[in-house]
Amino acid sequence: MNRFIILTLCTLLGATAAWAAPSLPEVERYRGLLQFLQVSETPNSMQPLFDAAQSVQSAVMTIDKGGSAWLERVSDEEALALQAQLVGLRLHRGLDVYAEIDTAVMHELALQHGQPVDQAFFAGLKAAFNDQGLPVYLNLANRASPCIRFDQPALMYEQYAYWQAFRKANPNAYAHFVRQWLRDIEDVMVHGTCTCTQKQAPVEAALKGFVAAFPETVVRADIQARLQQLRDKPYDKPVWCR
Repeated sequence: MNRFIILTLCTLLGATAAWAAPSLPEVERYRGLLQFLQVSETPNSMQPLFDAAQSVQSAVMTIDKGGSAWLERVSDEEALALQAQLVGLRLHRGLDVYAEIDTAVMHELALQHGQPVDQAFFAGLKAAFNDQGLPVYLNLANRASPCIRFDQPALMYEQYAYWQAFRKANPNAYAHFVRQWLRDIEDVMVHGTCTCTQKQAPVEAALKGFVAAFPETVVRADIQARLQQLRDKPYDKPVWCR
């Protein structure tokens, strides 16, 4: 490790130690990685930062014996100070308490400081979620849980195609997220019932279209079985939630 990197890390660690607000090891790791990325004179992989962001999401939601999350236990002033330090993450306090990755900010960081694979990943991640913070193929309308947008199947097709292509081009990059995202889409295609339409025809059309677009998908047989069930016994597993 050269002298510049050593000095930079020492500076970052010193800044971390000087920060007075309550913190967590996961928060400090994220802050250190973010600052190192921002001061580096050459592009760096952003996968460690993304992994650290996910660790922060879990850590701030750690529940104590009283049933409160860590993020609920800090004061408003401390939460504001923490938010200012966590560029790329958004902290939510109130009725819903959680931390989410700010995909637009992460994409901008990738354009400024990341490598081409990071830029492709965060461009895809930015397009993967809607304004509700949900996967683009889901929608939160007048119900407690989101519905599946089978009436707009292109949303799922585009996501599946993008992340398949990303995995093929970058098999070792962001592998856990990509694998899980593809599995989630496959699970929706096979088991999705809470659809945004009570009509069955759009669901059948979406399933047929998915198999036609991705004939090598690992869930091809499961989708065909679901189509058969919808034709023969539609009320065994209806497409809408009651």
